[in-house]
Amino acid sequence: MTTALPNVVEYFGVSTSIGQWVTSGYSLAMGMVLPLTAFLITRFPTKKLYLTGIGAFIVGLLLSIFAGNFGFMMVGRVLQACGNGVLMSAAQVVILTIYPVENRGTMMGTYGLATTAAPIVAPTIAGLLIDAFGWKSIFYVVLVIMAISFVLSAIVFENVLELQDKKFDVISFIESIIAFGGITLGIGNISSFGLISVEAGLPLVAGAVVCVFFVVRQCSLEKPFLDVKILANRNYAVSVIASMVLYLVMMGSSVMMPLYVQSVMGYSAVTSGLVTLPGSFATAVVSPFAGKIYDKMGIKRLFVAGSAALLISNIGMYFLSLSTPLWVAAALNVIRNISIGSLMMPLLTWGTSNVAP
Repeated sequence: MTTALPNVVEYFGVSTSIGQWVTSGYSLAMGMVLPLTAFLITRFPTKKLYLTGIGAFIVGLLLSIFAGNFGFMMVGRVLQACGNGVLMSAAQVVILTIYPVENRGTMMGTYGLATTAAPIVAPTIAGLLIDAFGWKSIFYVVLVIMAISFVLSAIVFENVLELQDKKFDVISFIESIIAFGGITLGIGNISSFGLISVEAGLPLVAGAVVCVFFVVRQCSLEKPFLDVKILANRNYAVSVIASMVLYLVMMGSSVMMPLYVQSVMGYSAVTSGLVTLPGSFATAVVSPFAGKIYDKMGIKRLFVAGSAALLISNIGMYFLSLSTPLWVAAALNVIRNISIGSLMMPLLTWGTSNVAP
């Protein structure tokens, strides 16, 4: 959708700041549904929950395909985000549950091909599809993939996660929506309205205040809706914070690169996709190897090397201008993607390996 953003803005006749909600709104919805997913994973059978996630995604795709206005488009994107929130969380928990500690790095590295390489290789594919068949063709392709995934999951998946007798805490759920949704919405509105504004400041303050109440409530419950006490583990907290920063870098650059190539430099969507292609390939190559390196060497050396590469790429990106050749942006994107691919899944694996089951 990042590659399609200029086309979506033109199709629906909205501003870029409004149109970008097809991506940031998606992230907002995921941020709101993930705490709920933590409860659902422990309450419902794995197979049924996973198939429901795919089903919600498919319904969202259909709404986006036939959307006559931007509002319906966003409803579809929110449903896709809800489905994806369930799928990503369930997949990670399943992998970390069924594999022994010594193999988790390799398996999570392989899984990282989906969570890091796919969002990065998508602009290349999207660019080709948009120029050839229009921006809605993206949804048709994903619809076919998700339909196949639904059939395969129905055949292959088993109920591997242990269920718990937990009651649904409505108050915690409402608090989590206001807290995480408010903070994400407030930050998202800063670019359009400024920090000192009702649109950005009000949801940001409300979200932060309710977040405090949410944390206090979770710490007082015998069976919390979301066990925030796990953040008392220093290594786990470090892995969470580092992963957040990495996601900021990955998602931010994935939005900015197509806009830079198409809207600023004036090239086509295909060219935009080709600029990101080498980086996508690099991520696909490095992700499984990063997991194996983590299994053998641990996180420290991998983290230092990956962070240094990320810093170099960010410094280079800062100096991009209208006179900079596109190959420079592509090369810096390769360095950026290698660093993200080598850090994302090892960080998650390291963080979860430091806490009790």
